[in-house]
Amino acid sequence: MKCVDCGKGRMVMKRVRVPHEIRGVRFEVEDEARVCSHCGFITIPLAQADRHGRLVDETYRRLAGILTPEEIRQVRGRLKMSQREFAEYLGVGEASVKRWETGVLPDKSSSDLIRLKTDPEAARQNWIQLRSLLRQTGHADMRPRKPARRVSPRPGVSGPRRGAAGAVRPAVGGERRRAGAGSSSRNSMMLSSAGRPATWRTVMAPWLVWWPRLASRKRTMRQRGCWRE
Repeated sequence: MKCVDCGKGRMVMKRVRVPHEIRGVRFEVEDEARVCSHCGFITIPLAQADRHGRLVDETYRRLAGILTPEEIRQVRGRLKMSQREFAEYLGVGEASVKRWETGVLPDKSSSDLIRLKTDPEAARQNWIQLRSLLRQTGHADMRPRKPARRVSPRPGVSGPRRGAAGAVRPAVGGERRRAGAGSSSRNSMMLSSAGRPATWRTVMAPWLVWWPRLASRKRTMRQRGCWRE
């Protein structure tokens, strides 16, 4: 068989390294091919085209770091997701997941996205790289911050409440009593209007103010003869 390129040499079956280039990545695959004895032109027989195509796909995936269809199916099965759920989790279309699992070559960015969202070690390495870049650019260390603890009030004591306008007003009356202290006895602890325990000063303060006024009124009425004992 003569060479289809130069027409001078003869095509001979040899095991050679066939050069390829995919998405800017150049590499060679060792396989059986027809080689011209004169110019070195290489062709792949039609019967070996499928096998050679699989070799090229596997070699490129290994060099570019792209997941294989089997690896994509394995990570989806590990998460126990359907193709639709897995696509929603990644933020891509369901048709893309179906194509990737049937052998269509995904982009490098899509393969990296699958790794980041399914492999904890890949996510940790990505965080380390991001932290290093932030330090180089002068940004602070962006560590995940813990949520602030919410301090709950002591049991039996109600805290300040907000009124209709949003203003804080202190609780009064029985709202400040401890749990179990709701007794009807007169000896129970009295509370002032400000919410503090009542003392003799707070209880007697109104009488200390009004008693002198009443006494003065009584003397005036006696002088006028309007007071009767």
